[in-house]
Amino acid sequence: MGTRVTTVLVAAARPTARAGLAAVLNAAPEVTVVGEAAGARDLQALAVSLHPDVVLLELEHEDEELAGAFRPIAESAPDSAVLLLCDGGDPWAREALRAGARGLLPRDASEQEIIAAVAAAAADLVVLHSAVAMALLPAEPAAVGVASAAALIEPLTSRELEVLRLVSEGLGNKGISRRLGISEHTVKFHMGSIMAKLGAASRTEAVTQAARRGLIML
Repeated sequence: MGTRVTTVLVAAARPTARAGLAAVLNAAPEVTVVGEAAGARDLQALAVSLHPDVVLLELEHEDEELAGAFRPIAESAPDSAVLLLCDGGDPWAREALRAGARGLLPRDASEQEIIAAVAAAAADLVVLHSAVAMALLPAEPAAVGVASAAALIEPLTSRELEVLRLVSEGLGNKGISRRLGISEHTVKFHMGSIMAKLGAASRTEAVTQAARRGLIML
């Protein structure tokens, strides 16, 4: 049986960015680029028609149209993992997490990091590059974290913290289940509780919120 190929839809406003990303991905034998989009309309249409494993978006500050396509993609193509190349300080970085983006990478990520992130996102893992994660944190995360942790209506249990730490390492529900010796149903229950307590809309946002509050270290 051959190795499964991960299909990727590339989106970027600049033709040079699309061509560069497509070249990087097509050079990996386990990845194939099935389409390229320059705008939000093309992106949504191709995501629905091609059903790619991963949608890789490279956004710059002026790419407001593409940035607005996050939530529609999550709703119309829920099986496609959205991976975003941006800076942590970009205004839509947090919105991407809330909209269900599977991962964030800096725009200067290496070819190896991009290929590894695509493979991880396709495997239902969360990808949060340290450079982007640190940019999303407050200037003084330790001090803010203590206050924020105390502000939680209900603190995370020791088991929930274990689950959250494993999520931050990129493990999916199945991997967490095996690591902790609990059922996937129990993992899902813990994740629901974690996200409710942190006010997070996605696993990636839960990790970011927890790091900001000083509950876990990235």
